[in-house]
Amino acid sequence: MKKITFCVLILFAFTSVVQAQSFSVGPKVGANFSSLTGVKDGKSKTGYYFGAFAEVGFGKLSIQPEVLYTAQGGKVEGVEINNSYVSVPIMFKYKLIAGLSAELGPKFDFLTKSDTKFLNTKFDTKDSYQSFNFGLGIGLSYKLPLGINVDARYNFGLSKLGKNTSIDGIPSSGTNSKNDVFQIGVGYRFL
Repeated sequence: MKKITFCVLILFAFTSVVQAQSFSVGPKVGANFSSLTGVKDGKSKTGYYFGAFAEVGFGKLSIQPEVLYTAQGGKVEGVEINNSYVSVPIMFKYKLIAGLSAELGPKFDFLTKSDTKFLNTKFDTKDSYQSFNFGLGIGLSYKLPLGINVDARYNFGLSKLGKNTSIDGIPSSGTNSKNDVFQIGVGYRFL
């Protein structure tokens, strides 16, 4: 059943691309300004992202899936949390005026690395965090001449980051913090 469902989805995607009025692919890079919600006196942390996108347009509407490597985290009272993810946002875009589009869509993050820096010492903390996070992105993008895209997006974390853990066999709930990330970036359309 899974193979049939997968084949139907591939066929639907291929049919959609064939019927599309426009198609473009390219790289994108940018800056992240991330913070952890639910952390008292938390501060934002500057990071980066890079990856690729594809945009399939149908008149005023388009779908833009992306695959990005993104550095996120936050700071609190001398502690810096650095989490790295492979992020897969799927943005649904609506053209407002020539070149300017509003975008909204889900974001799927897969944790690849995590460390916490305290007193100039780094600790591997990957086992303290969920390996998968879900979020929602909302933003604006603008297509400039010569194939350049500029975008700004805010990503709301919808799933908690921390795992439920126990200390000496006594259960304790993991942190209820979530990723919130403001991104600005630039991309280049090859097609």
